[in-house]
Amino acid sequence: LGDIYKQGREIAFFHGYSAEGFIPNAPNAWGPQPYKGLVYFSDMNSGLYAVRFVDKKKKETD
Repeated sequence: LGDIYKQGREIAFFHGYSAEGFIPNAPNAWGPQPYKGLVYFSDMNSGLYAVRFVDKKKKETD
């Protein structure tokens, strides 16, 4: 697998953690699923997230 950032394939990242989580500030996200413009993923310690990708490069050229 390797480091996708170093390979130039990483397009985004999200730091999801919660001080109120089952294990505070210990993210354990897995299983991202893109659906209708959002990416949903579950964090075993703090719940379900839904995030939207915003392409900053595209915004700058618009």
